[in-house]
Amino acid sequence: MEDFTAGATHDQPARRQSAIDPPFDARVRQLVADWGAEKSPELIEDLIITALKMARDKMGTGDLKLMNRSLKEMRFAAKVFSNYRAFRKVCVFGSARTPPSEAQYAVAEEFAREMVAHNYMVITGGGDGIMGAAQKGAGREHGFGLNIRLPFEQRANPIIEGDPKLINFNYFFTRKLNFVKETHAFALFPGGFGTMDEGFEVLTLMQTGKVRLLAVSTKARIPALPDVSPVAEAGAPGFDVAAWFMVAAAGRTPQPIVQKLHDELTAVLALPEVRDRIIKISMLPMDGRPVDELQRFVKSEIARWGEVVRQAGVAGTE
Repeated sequence: MEDFTAGATHDQPARRQSAIDPPFDARVRQLVADWGAEKSPELIEDLIITALKMARDKMGTGDLKLMNRSLKEMRFAAKVFSNYRAFRKVCVFGSARTPPSEAQYAVAEEFAREMVAHNYMVITGGGDGIMGAAQKGAGREHGFGLNIRLPFEQRANPIIEGDPKLINFNYFFTRKLNFVKETHAFALFPGGFGTMDEGFEVLTLMQTGKVRLLAVSTKARIPALPDVSPVAEAGAPGFDVAAWFMVAAAGRTPQPIVQKLHDELTAVLALPEVRDRIIKISMLPMDGRPVDELQRFVKSEIARWGEVVRQAGVAGTE
């Protein structure tokens, strides 16, 4: 397994760290040897001893069920992914309710198709909407579905349903662990609470140094992550994708009022405490650009992304 934890996993010692009583330690060691565990037998011994300690601690049935089910889910997922270690993977997060008529559905499908063309496999949550679009673009052969069992949804999408690479999870935390553990890149598409939860989970792990960062999508480095290269420097020249936020006024708002709003907001953004807060959440203030420059920027972004949508063949854009 490639280390996704910025060294935290591989820095842990491989030798057995747990013990109970000498006679039981010897029996556990012999059991693992008799089973023929050749790879990291010390860690297998440690797992067995941890289970025996649960019995010694007289844990409740609920706790035992949770730990048992969690370990089973993690073992099975690792077994499925073990056959595809040689392939790089991208994980796509997005709404399960996005219909095929929406522009983002077509973009997700095309994105996955392009990633497969660049020798990536695609991981999704296994549902419909954006997940189904990405699965469709990737094709059954190049996709994984990490589905979650819910009382009211979600079924697996038709592309991945019945495939050996469809993994069903009972717990969100084991599912999210595998999203992070098994992927090399993330693509966050529009979605609801679930999508935001997955996205912020990844961002939190990145910001706290719990996962290894590969690149940022902006054209230049950002102050919050000065040691992380932009995608453009990592092998995709000209790549520049960044979200931006702006306060806009109605089209017929008198120019003096527009200028007043602009000046006041610029003054607020220039406050050290505001600027520092913005930078800490991996964003960049636009440093008091004049109104006409901001207007030109918005028009250029509309033209730029409009062309992307047209090239994706989204219905209703011609």
